[in-house]
Amino acid sequence: MNSLRHLRISRRFVDTDFGNPMPSHALPLNSFTMAFRAALKCSTQALLLIGFGTLSLSAMQENGGGENIRIGNMDLDLQASLTQSYDSNIGRSSNDAESDFITQFGLRLSGEVELTEINTLSLSIGAEFRKYWENSEYDTGRNTIILTPETGLELFFQIGNFDFRAYDDFSLLSDPGDTRFINPISGPGFTNVVLYNRIRNRLGVDGIWTINPYWTADAGISRLDMIPLDNEFEDLQRHSYDASAGLTHHVAANLDVYGRFGGSLDTWRTDYQPDSSSWWVGTGASWRPTDFLETEAFVSWTSRSFDSDGLNMDQTSTSDGLAGNIALTHLISPVLQHSISYARSIDLGTVSNGLTNQSIQYQVDYSGFERSNVYFSVIWNEGDESGGIVPEEYDRWAFRAGLGYPLSRQLEFSAFVEHTFRDSNVDRRNFSRDLASITLTYDF
Repeated sequence: MNSLRHLRISRRFVDTDFGNPMPSHALPLNSFTMAFRAALKCSTQALLLIGFGTLSLSAMQENGGGENIRIGNMDLDLQASLTQSYDSNIGRSSNDAESDFITQFGLRLSGEVELTEINTLSLSIGAEFRKYWENSEYDTGRNTIILTPETGLELFFQIGNFDFRAYDDFSLLSDPGDTRFINPISGPGFTNVVLYNRIRNRLGVDGIWTINPYWTADAGISRLDMIPLDNEFEDLQRHSYDASAGLTHHVAANLDVYGRFGGSLDTWRTDYQPDSSSWWVGTGASWRPTDFLETEAFVSWTSRSFDSDGLNMDQTSTSDGLAGNIALTHLISPVLQHSISYARSIDLGTVSNGLTNQSIQYQVDYSGFERSNVYFSVIWNEGDESGGIVPEEYDRWAFRAGLGYPLSRQLEFSAFVEHTFRDSNVDRRNFSRDLASITLTYDF
């Protein structure tokens, strides 16, 4: 069943809404996603992979006190975090940037219960409270509590050589700025500070078939609903059906090769964005030539077709091209490693039919200091809208440095600083931003 758990983590990683160029098929089921899950559990360095936001519950470590609450035969683990951060530009605005001190308190509750020897039910709930000390209008009403992407319910079960996972991942998200209003008559509008509040829910089933020690097959189908909670963003409401399947050949203990294919159907609530369909087919490999070097590569051909009834004035009928990712991790010494990755995707746009997105990330991790670890990361991200009233082309850079220090077995201190700047052909979409944050995480 472990492989299905790794699939869950990889899907949550690629399903973020901002700044992540990887499509949902860019991280297939293999040893690399298993290593990625372990990295999420054991190091605060993985924070940058989550995106360009502040430190959140998704970065909480799971190696503290362990399960500490029992309800019936379910063992639960409770974690709490307190974060104080400074943001020089909370709205990602190029005009009249507003700064603020933000206090975040988070709780994460996770656990599982074995229904039978081969059936397991897993539950995870993540919640956050944010207080803006200079702009209190952004921490009132429904913006007070955020349900993070950590929240989900899963059922694992087996039938012969088949492992299955039925799941429902739910989140209530709120992001300031970095999003354009959409109006079917006047087109996209802009604002200095705005909160994009939305519900995000993915319901689906995954399955893995262990054919023999050398071959495995997997398939999955899911429905994604994106539901904005404010009228300004009603044209971003949509639902999508995604399906994929793949075959993996375990060539050797350190080498997997695989092929995958899939498709999607996307339906928007209003007529501003056209409905669309897509298909993709790709191949990849995961190779660990030595104990100090690991590489992962996946490339696919993606084709997306758009209906002709959209009101966004984008006449693009199809969007085709290569997508995928490649990552290389090198362990220089027992306390020093670095990694580099590249990813490219063809996704749905917000004011146009499609968005081509690509990024490069480089990261260095050092754990040679007593009890602590430090890291440095740099990300370059480029996006290109396919057309519409205001087609956008942008570049974004982010530089981050941070550290993690365990104060005790259950209490950990972490901190980071980050500088981001964005260059766009749309004037009011240019901005720079500085962020500093300190966090205490306690595992009860």
